Amino acid sequence: MFSNTYETSRPVLIAVSLVLLSVTANAQDYGGYRPHYQGYGVNTPGGRGGTVCRVTNLGDTAWPPVPGTLRYCVEASSGPRFVIFEISGSINLVNGPLTITSPYITIAGQTAPSPGILIRGPGVSIDTHDVVIQHVRVRVGNVALEPHSLWIRDGAYRIVIDHVSLSWAVWTSVGIWSQFGSWPSEITILDSIVSESLACSGVNRLIPCDPASYPGSSPSNSRAMLIRNSGPVALVRNILAHNNDRQPETGGTTQTMLVNNMIYNPSLTPLSAVMFSNPLHQGATQSVLQGNILVAGPTTPGHNSYVPPESPETGEVTLVRVDPTLHPQSSIYLDGNYYDKHCGGSACLASPAAQWRLAWDGVGASVHASTPPLALDNLPLWSALPYSQVEPHLTGNAGARPLDRDAIDARIIYEIATRTGSVPNTTYEKAGPGTAADGFPILAVNQRPLAVPSDPHGIVDSFGRTRIEAWLESYARELEPALQGGGAPPPPRPLSPPGVPRLMF
Repeated sequence: MFSNTYETSRPVLIAVSLVLLSVTANAQDYGGYRPHYQGYGVNTPGGRGGTVCRVTNLGDTAWPPVPGTLRYCVEASSGPRFVIFEISGSINLVNGPLTITSPYITIAGQTAPSPGILIRGPGVSIDTHDVVIQHVRVRVGNVALEPHSLWIRDGAYRIVIDHVSLSWAVWTSVGIWSQFGSWPSEITILDSIVSESLACSGVNRLIPCDPASYPGSSPSNSRAMLIRNSGPVALVRNILAHNNDRQPETGGTTQTMLVNNMIYNPSLTPLSAVMFSNPLHQGATQSVLQGNILVAGPTTPGHNSYVPPESPETGEVTLVRVDPTLHPQSSIYLDGNYYDKHCGGSACLASPAAQWRLAWDGVGASVHASTPPLALDNLPLWSALPYSQVEPHLTGNAGARPLDRDAIDARIIYEIATRTGSVPNTTYEKAGPGTAADGFPILAVNQRPLAVPSDPHGIVDSFGRTRIEAWLESYARELEPALQGGGAPPPPRPLSPPGVPRLMF
């Protein structure tokens, strides 16, 4: 059984993962109820000061939704609110995507009893502001006309996605772009897993792919993340595993901070990894990439002489690809990133200029930034993990409920450790231990009543957290190896403070 193999390696992963990325900053730099949050929009109050909506029913009935269901708490309720779960199991979205349109909401998946919550089906869309989502899984499957696991769009801002697992979209797992409204902004995705966007599901009507002729005449659909004309956006300590491309793809007048992310087995097409493009000619991009790694897998172009059947003429995958369409006044800063095939031992770590060994550059030196074009007080670049610590930390801590993973995330972590796995066409290909025949994980339905603290909105610490926020934090700590032991996260281990030589690894 796979589960035995996972459990054998688990103590090692947890031990290594206790290396914690954290910073010390002023209390006003932080928000929500997690003082160690890093990124943009983390000062969101989420549901602070609001009501509590309890999920006690896994159903998804037609409108109007039934009280006790997740759709009721998200779509039929309004005003500041905390969504807590007194039940575990799978919520099958039979009535379309779960769409968040009323602001000031915290969805606290960590409150569910083991084995937690799976949102199954058409995915989650965010069309509002001040949203926090934590410790849930969103797995789409072969669903026509719903291309995303998570779509942040149409003027959404101050959005925090924390310890979430996203998979099996039929196009791009995470979309951060507008369909009709103003641009999304102040968004952070951290400590999450984005995996196995489906390559050729046969149901994507936007870019059709025929399984009968794939790979070959049909283009692949497996894309991890698209960030376009939005900003600023931070991606911090995420795993992107078994996706073909867009890891992420960034374009237009977008600002992005990519810190300590891992791309595993970017597959099939060399247009993988972190791609900068601007096919719609919408303006210059600013981006900082610090301490990210690419780890090759069985179907990574150029690894072990693998030649992909799609676009083989474009060569092997690189960590960064700058498309010729990118605006020449864009500014891209690279530091501390690593891909062993192109690094030249440690040569690529010598300086930001040397980092361009890791890139295929279709524009030229005009986009090479010698200093970071962006900065975050709560995420100083000197505090980033060195590349050698990124994989052990992320495999121990990323995704929904890392100490209570479902069969899909457990398999992903195992495949990273063993350098195995592949991008699927359908969910059925991934059936195995802990899953049903269609590949979806089997989650037990357990119930646990929750007693919300009295005086839930009273302030309890110097960070301004309320009593209910500290209570929710206690449930999150039970699931995250990096925060075991209680108390505040320790201060960072300085890697390159002013006046001290750089430590590369």
